[in-house]
Amino acid sequence: MLLFICCFLNGCGEIKQTPQFLSAENTISSSEGLIDINRASAEELEKLPHIGTKLAQDIVEHRSKFGSFRKTEHLLLIEGISDKRYREIKNLIKAE
Repeated sequence: MLLFICCFLNGCGEIKQTPQFLSAENTISSSEGLIDINRASAEELEKLPHIGTKLAQDIVEHRSKFGSFRKTEHLLLIEGISDKRYREIKNLIKAE
């Protein structure tokens, strides 16, 4: 009993957590639920805050005309998507 108490007081009974490193599974699951701006329909894009029918159609048209977006930041090339509007949606979208 005395040995148990000594070990516990010295930290042997302490629960240590090991750091978790990002695995491919964690990376994939963190992107679930994001709207892929290269595959989403206009209707899906309209679900984003401050993206109405016109902007959603403009995104789809731009994608059709120039090809896929390489980065989400490239949405800033579309008239009507300001820095502020982009910042409001950047955590909700992805470009794959």
